[in-house]
Amino acid sequence: DGTVPDVAAVLDQNIKPMYQSEFILGNEQVLANGLVLGVKAIYRDLATTIEDILIDEGMWNHFAGTENEDDILAYYGGSSHYVLTNPGTDIKVYDEVTGEVVTITAAEAAIPAPSRTYKALELSLTKAWDGRSGWNANYTLGSSYGNLEGWVRSDNDQDDAGITSLFDSGDMTANGTGYLPNDRRHTLKLYGTKAVGDRLTVGTNIIWQTGRPKNCFGNGPAGSIQYTNSMFYCDGAIAERGSRGRQPSVMNMDINAQYTINLGNHDVVLTANIFNIFDTHTVKETVEEKTGYYGYTTSMQPARAARLGFRYTFN
Repeated sequence: DGTVPDVAAVLDQNIKPMYQSEFILGNEQVLANGLVLGVKAIYRDLATTIEDILIDEGMWNHFAGTENEDDILAYYGGSSHYVLTNPGTDIKVYDEVTGEVVTITAAEAAIPAPSRTYKALELSLTKAWDGRSGWNANYTLGSSYGNLEGWVRSDNDQDDAGITSLFDSGDMTANGTGYLPNDRRHTLKLYGTKAVGDRLTVGTNIIWQTGRPKNCFGNGPAGSIQYTNSMFYCDGAIAERGSRGRQPSVMNMDINAQYTINLGNHDVVLTANIFNIFDTHTVKETVEEKTGYYGYTTSMQPARAARLGFRYTFN
């Protein structure tokens, strides 16, 4: 209703900052022909995150069998009391019924801990710019697995950072562990630049990437907290995260050129870029909520576009 809530009642007093651990092990080797071969292994593990959760069930469990049980059930009976916390941990929060600060254990709250593990192997081959040409090729084999994508939910287009629906209750996370929306198993990148004469330079940037996992979100079974078309159920049946296949692979190629003109002691550089030169229109995202629009395109590869410009440098 627009009323500013008491911070003590909506913020876990034990809240910790979000963080993840990252480990990288790599090596680069200069080959006999001057090329640089690189290999890198990457491992990232989410330790904790910040999200809002419903504490109604946690309060019921915490005060079960006490003299305050009836009052707690009456006050926290609408499943509408949210607290910003670290899901999967004990919650220290002010209870407006008893007027006391209480600690709801993780078991009482019945909210699972967040998880996200990223594993990747990167291979690269580079020819350093020598004044005439240079290029880099990079291939990444990677996976992102868990029950939390990050601050937002791109699978159902929630951009309210840190207060998405995902960890509001245990029902919202049920069947929600799997390959995450930003899991793209294979990525290949290639870019290069070549001088043509003394004034003209041309280049290209190519990326090929496999598609993201697809979901089917519907309503949960009877007795669960209902968030319309936001739960890992489809047509009344369990639909585990990422169980609806993947979006198609995307390939994009851009080209660029620049031409230098000398004006006295200064340079004018004319530039031209063409993006998505083949004008491909691959679907990148679709509606994942099981409504009449399920499967409709929400995002696709941008159409071919050109950009012309110039750059003038002076001292």
